[in-house]
Amino acid sequence: MPLDISLLQFFMPIFSFLLIFALVYAVMDKFSLLGGGKAVKVTVAFTIAIIFLFSTKALSFVMELLPWFVILIVLIFVTLAALMFLGLKEESVAETVKRPALYWVVLVFIIIALLITIGKVFGSLGGDGGTTEEGQESSPSLLQTLFNAKVLGAVVLLIISVFAIQNITKKVIG
Repeated sequence: MPLDISLLQFFMPIFSFLLIFALVYAVMDKFSLLGGGKAVKVTVAFTIAIIFLFSTKALSFVMELLPWFVILIVLIFVTLAALMFLGLKEESVAETVKRPALYWVVLVFIIIALLITIGKVFGSLGGDGGTTEEGQESSPSLLQTLFNAKVLGAVVLLIISVFAIQNITKKVIG
């Protein structure tokens, strides 16, 4: 008989509260935000966690995003374990982790996870964005917004501007 853990779903808001509280406090403590007083950091972390607890969209966003990060961490550990099992030395693993290319792979995974979670919690990714069954107009989907002619035109203009600035500064500096 498989283990039934559906009762843990009842405690998800508590787990989410504790996770958000711990993450906010850790970030503020690590980067010395708000000075050195622990009472202020605890108060701010507690307040932010309470705000997340009472906002159903924010709480569902955290609960939808958390499995993506668990998958990312498990994939990283399994890959490292497999490579070390095949004979890769610990020093070369530490050297590889310091390369920026690995950071970009993780960053792309995080951005994809964020976009999917935002689309799932705050709106559809590929819906038609027309009218609902009740006849009310619904907001456009994320894909319709991203591939709108005005948005694509702005992106192309930004890309052209980046290359122009890069070439102008290269000629001035060089």
